[in-house]
Amino acid sequence: MISFFYVFSFCSFNDYYTGGFTEYISDQNVVVTSSHAWIHDSFFRSLTNGAIVSTLTDSIVVIEHCIFSECTSNDVGGAIKFIGKNITMAKVCGYKCSHYKDGSDGMFSYLYGASTGEIRIIVSSLCFCAPKATSSNEAPMLVNDGIHRIKGLNSSNNYVFRRSFMYSVNTPDSLFEYSSVINSISSEIACLGLYNTKITISKSNFWNNSQGSSSYGLIYQISNSYTPSSLISYSTFGDNQKIVSAPLFYVTAGTMTVIQSSFYGTYSNNGAILSSIVSWYGTISLQHLSTYLCDAENHFQQGNTFINVAFNHVFFFMVTHIIL
Repeated sequence: MISFFYVFSFCSFNDYYTGGFTEYISDQNVVVTSSHAWIHDSFFRSLTNGAIVSTLTDSIVVIEHCIFSECTSNDVGGAIKFIGKNITMAKVCGYKCSHYKDGSDGMFSYLYGASTGEIRIIVSSLCFCAPKATSSNEAPMLVNDGIHRIKGLNSSNNYVFRRSFMYSVNTPDSLFEYSSVINSISSEIACLGLYNTKITISKSNFWNNSQGSSSYGLIYQISNSYTPSSLISYSTFGDNQKIVSAPLFYVTAGTMTVIQSSFYGTYSNNGAILSSIVSWYGTISLQHLSTYLCDAENHFQQGNTFINVAFNHVFFFMVTHIIL
């Protein structure tokens, strides 16, 4: 039995950053006009032009306890477009969001930080983004520049052209842990793309993800500026790459070492270093993997009264519990 527990409880901008801030609670489009912003307890449904846009230089934004349902944009970031310094997304649910800018990543969120900044995604869920794989549908999430900290993220049932989960770009320090990527398909290549990025993946699950082309791999690492040394540990990989025979790992620059991890089903590898690997072929019972269904309660303000809203189309878990 392997049990991963990761629980958060934050409730203000100042739980993440210091200084004054502007507060936003809304069900309409938010264009951030403050360098420090806290957007929380909001339900964005069927909005066009993106739900949240923040493009101020050196801005710091916290998005917390928010749901984004069927939001779209003609620009990058169907739900969230951020270009600034630091952003934290905590307890965020994304469902069926997409953009219509051809050949661009960030169907749900486009997060472009600063080289000295940080992008954090905590205890959040993403599903059914970019539901049709066309040449315009790239990664549901783009994280670019700065340090990346992703903990307790569930991504499932995304169907895109390239990179069915995330594209991580230009970071020397990316951490991805206590997370699951489930049931997602790229009609061409990859689930997770790493470009000029060093990543550490720990205590995470990649299950039932596939791509349509035999090129690259489920997780690929390429670079043109330096040689990253990435590490994957204590993670599980099962029933991936069932459409074509493509590698799980594809490394053309630096190193990627996979240790103390488990694999179910057949798999191939191109360039990664595998050590202390366990493969199994029997019956497996899995609990709390991402099914996109949940009973997560979020609090929203209606007038002066806070109400509870149950949103049952997004799976957003704080505990990953795998029984092998």
